[in-house]
Amino acid sequence: MNKLIKLNAEFQPVKKKGGPTEPSKEFQIIVDDLVSIREDIVYVCQYWSKQKNGIKPLVNVRCNKTIPKTSRCVRLFNDKQIVGVKYVGEGNDQSLFTYCIELSLLEKNIEYLDKLIEFISKYFDGCMNYAFYQQIYNNEFNSEIEALGLKKSHMLELIRDTIYISKVFVQETLDITIEKTNMINLFNTGDDVIEQLQRIGVNLDKKRILEHCVRLTDEELIKIKENAPYLISMGVSDLYDVDFENSNIITPNKLTIPDPNNEPVVGVIDSLFDEEVYFSKWVKYEKWISEDLGEDLVSDKQHGTSVSSIIVDGPSFNKKLEDNCGRFQVKHFGVIKKGVQSSFTIMKQIELIVSQNPQIKVWNLSLGSSREISENFISPEAYILDKIQYKYNVIFIISGTNSEKDSVEKKIGSPADSINAIVVNSVKLSSKQPASYNRYGFVLRDYIKPDISYYGGDYNEAITVCSPLGESKVHGTSYAAPWITRKVAYLVHRIGLPIQAAKALIIDSAITWEKLNNPSKSIGYGVVPINIHDILQSRNEEIKFIITKEIKNDNIKQVKLPVPIDNNHKHNFITKYTMAYMTDCSITHGVEYANTQINVSFGRLKDDQSTIVDISKTGQDKEIATEKELREDYKKWVNVKSVMQSPNKSRKLKPLNSKYPVFGFYFSRIERINTDHPDNIRFSMVVTMKDLDNKNNCETFLNSCILERWSVSLIDIEQINRIESKLNEDIDFKND
Repeated sequence: MNKLIKLNAEFQPVKKKGGPTEPSKEFQIIVDDLVSIREDIVYVCQYWSKQKNGIKPLVNVRCNKTIPKTSRCVRLFNDKQIVGVKYVGEGNDQSLFTYCIELSLLEKNIEYLDKLIEFISKYFDGCMNYAFYQQIYNNEFNSEIEALGLKKSHMLELIRDTIYISKVFVQETLDITIEKTNMINLFNTGDDVIEQLQRIGVNLDKKRILEHCVRLTDEELIKIKENAPYLISMGVSDLYDVDFENSNIITPNKLTIPDPNNEPVVGVIDSLFDEEVYFSKWVKYEKWISEDLGEDLVSDKQHGTSVSSIIVDGPSFNKKLEDNCGRFQVKHFGVIKKGVQSSFTIMKQIELIVSQNPQIKVWNLSLGSSREISENFISPEAYILDKIQYKYNVIFIISGTNSEKDSVEKKIGSPADSINAIVVNSVKLSSKQPASYNRYGFVLRDYIKPDISYYGGDYNEAITVCSPLGESKVHGTSYAAPWITRKVAYLVHRIGLPIQAAKALIIDSAITWEKLNNPSKSIGYGVVPINIHDILQSRNEEIKFIITKEIKNDNIKQVKLPVPIDNNHKHNFITKYTMAYMTDCSITHGVEYANTQINVSFGRLKDDQSTIVDISKTGQDKEIATEKELREDYKKWVNVKSVMQSPNKSRKLKPLNSKYPVFGFYFSRIERINTDHPDNIRFSMVVTMKDLDNKNNCETFLNSCILERWSVSLIDIEQINRIESKLNEDIDFKND
């Protein structure tokens, strides 16, 4: 087996190229369509002029296709006014933008459209197309445009703006029917939430507000629906019906464990914990539930205790799942009892817990809602977790939630739609097939959730945990997630990798050469290996390395990775890579949830020594792929990217012409929300190259990297274990 290689080198900054995207050569704008859009905006202006509640106008703009950032409106509307985005239409193939815009600017848009209609009617017989657009671009109508009081650039912007608009309207009614307590997200109009709601007769205190998410009574929700339905971006039930899997068998086996020493500490947020269990010295317990909720029952402690038992000592009572990660200490926070709880309250507690425990980087959350996630919005619970993970540089491992036995197919529940977390579903140990209770992804159409799967037992092959009543047999995604938490904690605390690298390695380990990059809605990218060695090592015919870098304002590249060549002057490899990063998010932007996109190009260089022939060949070019294809098939804006070559395709590679055959990296960053001061974004990328003739090229690769001034280090598990063992030894100081 070959060791995992950590590589590092200086990456050169590359200035970004700006400017709008040129319209499609097939576009056509008919004056009748522009007249219809104008009439829509006239109605919207009349509607908002009658509103006397002081709320800034919110306007919906429906497009006729999925729109990339470079094709959004810039003259009639602009990016800074966007407060929400949805997918609509048959097949969810159209973008719906919600803008917050001043009434005076809406009225100005009517003037713009009047001039555009006049211009196209007079000079182009009522129909604008690409050929006419080029004439305008080439200054052939400058005087005619100036006569209308516009600049050429303004006219071109108006044309590009109206290519994709099909409808402009206000959300005058809202179909939300939520029983009992309610939680809604409000569009961000820039005004204080409390003051904004007071204007329509709803009085809230700060305890019921989390950013733009508010907790309401039925009466308050009705008042908003009647007086300002346009304010509501999404609504969900606040009742968190947590599914605690039942234990099937209980046995009185007595287990023992040595006292803890210097083991890493993992955070667990779950139900209550039983401090009488055999491993209680390994757990520091804090109860975050009011005593007013009554006496703590055994059933309130069963789930949380069982989850922590796996993290501390799982392999001791599941010999087939020995992962060689050792034991871990746990700081356990009890935030929930069995039954229905307020998710709003739990999420506020989680943010406070993480902020008060900055030393804990890896967190397990085996709680989930019975309700299904939305097609167009991330759940408020997942959003809070994503913000926490980005802000505090931590990672959550979350269970994929469960369905009832023999129930119909059901989508995953919150917070398993968190995009920064690792979400875990369950498979059967005997067959690696999806567990019978699994629920399904994906999230916002494009995000692979669950990320991966592991062994959480099933009805006929339960796994073992320690519960308050002793050794118990259980099944559920709640018990698959802690095993992944152990592996992530090992990578972060024992190996010393950043959380982005740990996430990339875990997901990459589940992707086998046979899968050919085809994630499943039930098991994600695949099943993670049991033994941690299989994540940190590769087969003899494979070269496996990881890089971690940061990207801020400029794009970055490195074009001197010396990949070995065979006797025929060929790169005789198939390659796969997995990249992961944490991103800030905007829940009110709907399907355009992630704020940051990092693209990667990786592959051999052309003879010009600067152009990379990407192994993915994703076609991330407007002339090759539509925006819908880029998002669905090539995971544009998704913060985990995985690409793998087909063995047959690589076999057809021709011999290299270059005298200097190297590979290169190119990373580019795009922000949905333009900012002059972006944060550094850290990303990690795992690359595996498999020699098609099963040769071991690792030593050649290492030596070549050193010659090219790469920083090279090997992750030696045995050496790390020896050092840790020495550190944990008791030293007896005796006086002479």
